[in-house]
Amino acid sequence: MASKRIFTTMPVRALGDQRFTALTFRSLGVIALHDGMSKVKGSGGGCYARHATLAERIGTDVTNFSKSLSLLIKWGYVAREPQLMDKRRFTLRVIYSDEDSWQPDQPSPPQELRDPSEIVGEEGHPKAEIVGEAEGKNGSFSRENDAHYISLNEELDFDESREINSPKGPRFAQHSDNDVLDSIFASGRFSSERPPKKKDPAEAGCGEWALKPHLPSNLSKLPLGAQVSRIEAAFDAIGRDADRMARDERSMFAELLYNIGDEYSGGELDAVAQQANRLWEEMAPY
Repeated sequence: MASKRIFTTMPVRALGDQRFTALTFRSLGVIALHDGMSKVKGSGGGCYARHATLAERIGTDVTNFSKSLSLLIKWGYVAREPQLMDKRRFTLRVIYSDEDSWQPDQPSPPQELRDPSEIVGEEGHPKAEIVGEAEGKNGSFSRENDAHYISLNEELDFDESREINSPKGPRFAQHSDNDVLDSIFASGRFSSERPPKKKDPAEAGCGEWALKPHLPSNLSKLPLGAQVSRIEAAFDAIGRDADRMARDERSMFAELLYNIGDEYSGGELDAVAQQANRLWEEMAPY
């Protein structure tokens, strides 16, 4: 089996993007880790790990990771594509522009060699110390590290891609149903007990949360199937008109439904996951 991937390659333009927070930066990094530059290579399965797996890897919960993912898609850093075998599931791929990578057929720019003593702040030592191992030949790539080197001209090993995207890998703990629900509801944003924040109606879409009056106060404590059913009943109560929902309310419930559909699809709760997916398709703001 191929060695585990020990680095992630992110678009260079993200380094200077002032919109990034620490969480969005980590989210892009973990997606890039699983993606393996599939768009650049023109091959590879992309990132098809579950949100719970990705969120745990960067030390956050599913809800916050989903919010970061929505921003990364909006900003043009990540593409979300329906999977060929199951249109209800998605594959994530990091988008690299021409400025993010050096093409193999692109000529190198001429380099002007200057004496270190001519550079302000540099000492005039022709054999300046290079941080790293001496075997590296002044910082050049050492074939002793070849096991961890992935060339852009090489394809990712299938077993490696499958292992790194699998939630069963040694670094990823198994998730019980309660663990996933605790992660989804960790921030308390989906609890109907929380009063909505007062916002400018023009900014929020409307003053009050439309579903709130139709949901039980213990929504997050109910079994998963009951949660989805109660949300659908509340959606029915407003005529299944998502435009009547406040902007942040619509976004948050859509994320909740997406996470449930993503986590439980194909398992014992597949019927609940399909119900959540159908609701998500009607409620999603994008």
